[in-house]
Amino acid sequence: MVENMAIDKIIRYNDSYGAVDFTKDFTKDFIKDFIKENEAELTERQKEILILLADDRTLTSQKISQKISQKKPVSSRTIKTDLFDLQKKGIISREGGRKNGYWQLLFLPME
Repeated sequence: MVENMAIDKIIRYNDSYGAVDFTKDFTKDFIKDFIKENEAELTERQKEILILLADDRTLTSQKISQKISQKKPVSSRTIKTDLFDLQKKGIISREGGRKNGYWQLLFLPME
């Protein structure tokens, strides 16, 4: 289901603007559209997490917690729970190990 939404989004984008350019701006716009289309399934914090991961996919739960806590305090354990929930929903996956790993945003087309 998530993959079909990504493909549909690319087709609409191509029809409107031409070839897809996977720049950071396109990725952020894609994520914002994905969030808007899946509003009911995501918490506000999960939306913030996805936007942060668009900028830096190597972020740890600790770093995400620090960035989000600038607005409202949140523990790294709560962030881990949100990340697990996003994984369970098929939105993200963790690739590689703890130190050299990164988050894959599964709803984005292959880059």
